[in-house]
Amino acid sequence: MSEDKKIAELRNSLQEAPGAPEFVELAELLAENPEFRPEAREVCFRGLTADPHNLVGRLTLARLFYLDGLGEFCVRELVELRRQNPAPAVDKLLKSFGGFAEAFLDGASSVASTETSNVSETEEDTVAEIDLDVEFEEALDELTKESA
Repeated sequence: MSEDKKIAELRNSLQEAPGAPEFVELAELLAENPEFRPEAREVCFRGLTADPHNLVGRLTLARLFYLDGLGEFCVRELVELRRQNPAPAVDKLLKSFGGFAEAFLDGASSVASTETSNVSETEEDTVAEIDLDVEFEEALDELTKESA
């Protein structure tokens, strides 16, 4: 089956059940093309609204934020993921963000608030330059094994 056909099939199936586990697969397929990343994030938002405990979905959303240089949002999702499942690979990812993540970890209760954080633009730019592909893959492997 072609990738375009698979995407169309997943879009159709998720119309009725946006929280179905397949939302992660659709988001990952869409994320391969930077033009479709906003749609991939929206798929994750809808999926996580319906199933907020989908750990792989939350990691996928964090990765999408990371890929688009939205470090603050990435870290917020990783902190929430850590709250739900304190997997060592998630801790490793958060540690990779250094001081940037510490502001969220120290005030984890404020992560869910709508207030603006005290993260500077310099810290945000630094996060955008970190290469965490391996760490995201390790976290995905760990979460996938735990959910199996």
